[in-house]
Amino acid sequence: ADYEAAAVPLRQRLRELRILLAAAADPEERFHLKRRIAELQPMLQIAESRGVNKSTVCRTLHRAENKLRRFLRY
Repeated sequence: ADYEAAAVPLRQRLRELRILLAAAADPEERFHLKRRIAELQPMLQIAESRGVNKSTVCRTLHRAENKLRRFLRY
């Protein structure tokens, strides 16, 4: 339930997220996820920093999110 998640310290949840990302996503996907989620960068800014098209960033994020969903099911 939601109250259980709130009881877990934020620092511990972030550590668990890092472990999950390391297990489920490749380095490029981790880079994009970190920029998008942790640093709140827009996709266009991520794309420009990598020298790729915005659609490439979008596809990479979508692929990473799908991997994380599959990983969390187990």
